[in-house]
Amino acid sequence: MSGRDLRAFLAGHRAEDTEKLTQRVMNELGLSKYKPVQYEELQALVEAKRLSTECIEHKVQQTLRAVQERKQTCLLRQHRQVWTSENHRLDKAREKAETDVRSFLVRSRLEHREDGDARDVMSELLDYELHLEEERDAFRSATVLPVCQLKEDLQWRMTSGPPAANQHAEWEEILQQVVFVKEQQQTLMDTLEEEGFSLQQELSAYGLQASLDTAAVQEHAGALMKVPQEVLTADCPYTDLKMSLISAFHSLSDKYTQQLDTVHNRLQGMDRNCGWSEQDHLRFLHTVSQYRPQLRNHRGLCLDMLHRVLPHYSTAELQGQKLNSHGRSWDWYRFSVEREKLLLESWSRDWTALLLRALEVLEEARAEHGEQQNLQKHRTHQQHICAQLKHKVTHTHTHIGQSHQNIQPSDPKLLNLYTFFLL
Repeated sequence: MSGRDLRAFLAGHRAEDTEKLTQRVMNELGLSKYKPVQYEELQALVEAKRLSTECIEHKVQQTLRAVQERKQTCLLRQHRQVWTSENHRLDKAREKAETDVRSFLVRSRLEHREDGDARDVMSELLDYELHLEEERDAFRSATVLPVCQLKEDLQWRMTSGPPAANQHAEWEEILQQVVFVKEQQQTLMDTLEEEGFSLQQELSAYGLQASLDTAAVQEHAGALMKVPQEVLTADCPYTDLKMSLISAFHSLSDKYTQQLDTVHNRLQGMDRNCGWSEQDHLRFLHTVSQYRPQLRNHRGLCLDMLHRVLPHYSTAELQGQKLNSHGRSWDWYRFSVEREKLLLESWSRDWTALLLRALEVLEEARAEHGEQQNLQKHRTHQQHICAQLKHKVTHTHTHIGQSHQNIQPSDPKLLNLYTFFLL
């Protein structure tokens, strides 16, 4: 609206028009087409609509809760399958490790039967192993077996039928027992987690894993950098060939040492825990190792379990950039470690192949040198035989010449024949 239209609109308004409009409204209220408002009926309608809406909302909430419970039940069922397989795998690994340790202790005890100190150490280790087994059995009897017995008792009571009227006190007692067992198990789990966390911190303070890994890599690389004693002490008739073989070992060491230094420098600039605390990182690794990519709904199960074991991280953080960046950092760190391991394996394989080839070349050189010596010896022998024959022929010619001077055949034919033989 322009300024001219606004002035025309304001100028067209008159006070008597307002009075006419008011009078008209007051007169028409008495007509039959205008009815008074029934506020009680409207209030009842509104209340009915509100109750209907609340009922619908309650049904929607119940449906959502049922869907959520069904989803949680399905997830827990899938988690239980993963936990069962993981428990079976861990039991087999534990049994194998215990068998290996026990066989090692028994074998070491038999080997060091004559050594008093070693025998005492092995006896202490065996006694400590038996003590640990007794502690494990006592812990299982005090914690696991009561829970299993209570579970079996509850299952039997639930399948036997509804409780009688005089059994409510007994059921209340059982319910209190269940609550007490839950609290006791929760307290026990918290204690175990604290002890495990303190042990992990103690081990991390010493840096045993990183030190052992670095020491193992350095020891392996140091052994491969040395020229084998078989080549250094080998009897080689050709000095240049031996020096070229030693130079080949040095070139191989320089090649792999440069690559290992690059990977080692990359690992030095990376965090072993990828920016998280060690406890969170260990939980992340344990969860990811449990839920393999071959599983159905692998990502959903893994995220759900991470949300359970890492409650201080929000769902948005676990499903967003934080978890992805941590996963990429861990993949890069693991790739660097695997790269270092593959370089060492490749170096060891090439070093072994070069050693076998060097020994083969040295053997061929010694064989060829022996053949040359035999050939030279044979030539010398032939030359010696030739010299002897030449000396004998010269001596024979000289003797025949002297005989020719003393003997002159009278017959011309005999003289010609004699001259022929002399020539």
